[in-house]
Amino acid sequence: GNSARRPITLDYRLDLSLQLVPTEAPVYALQHRAWTLEEVEAVAAALGIESEVVDQGGGSFRTADGSLYISGDLVRYINSAPDASGEAELPGDDALIQMARNWLIEHRLVGADAGPGSVRLRDEDAGRAIVAIKPVEPESILSAAPEAAVTLTADGTVLQADVQWPAALNRSDYGLRSAEDLWNDIRAGRGYLEIDPAALPASDGALTGSANLTSVSLAYSLAGSPATQQFLVPLVVFAGQAEIEGADGPIPIKVYVPAVGAQVAPRG
Repeated sequence: GNSARRPITLDYRLDLSLQLVPTEAPVYALQHRAWTLEEVEAVAAALGIESEVVDQGGGSFRTADGSLYISGDLVRYINSAPDASGEAELPGDDALIQMARNWLIEHRLVGADAGPGSVRLRDEDAGRAIVAIKPVEPESILSAAPEAAVTLTADGTVLQADVQWPAALNRSDYGLRSAEDLWNDIRAGRGYLEIDPAALPASDGALTGSANLTSVSLAYSLAGSPATQQFLVPLVVFAGQAEIEGADGPIPIKVYVPAVGAQVAPRG
C-alpha cells in the first residue's frame, strides 16, 4: 500500500549497509485502565462538573449532562461552560503544548510519562488550538493511540479533550526480523510507501520509477485486539528519495516494514 492510494511500482536501491538496521527493539504491552465510580466522580469534581456520574456497567461511566464519558483507556470531555476568551491572541506552540500537558497531568488523565506534543490546528480567528500529546516512550508512534488531543483557548481553558491512554506501557526487548528479510520485503513491494500525493504526476494510471534509500530508523504502531491484548510494535523505516516518471524532481519517501514476527501477538 501507499499514502497516495494509486498503483506505484519502484525499483529500490539500498544506499546503506544492512548492518545499520536494528536487530532488536522494545515491544510495549498496553495495560488498560480500570476505573471505579469514586475515581470518576473525583475527575468530574476536579473538572468542575456538578452533574451526577452514572455507572453504565462494564467499566464505563458518564455524567448525566453528557460532558464526561470514561471507559477503560478512553476519556472524552466537553466543557459546557461558555468560552469568554475565544478572541484572544494565541500564544506560541510551545506554550500551548505545555498548557495542554499540564492540564492532562493535573487531572490525572495521563500518567507522568506524557511526552512530546504537537499543535495540530491553530485557529487564530477563533483563538483556539488543538494540541496532541504522545507518551514520552516510545518515540515515533504512528497510531492514533496512545494519544491525548486537547482543544484549548489562548488562556489555557480546555474546551474539549479526547484521551486514549493506558494505565501503563510494559516494555520487553525483542529480537527483530533479519535485515535481509526486511530488505527483501521492500524489494517485493511488501512495505508501506509514504509519499506526498501532491508531488506525483496528475496523470491517471500506474506510476513507475526508482528509489534510493539512504537511512533507517524505527517507528511504532498499535497491534493486537482491544478485547484481549494490545501492543505497540516496532516498524523498520527506510527513508530516501524516489524518481517518479513524469514528476518534477526527486520526492522524499519512507517505506515501513513490520519488524516483529507475529505482530498481533509478538513472540520474542
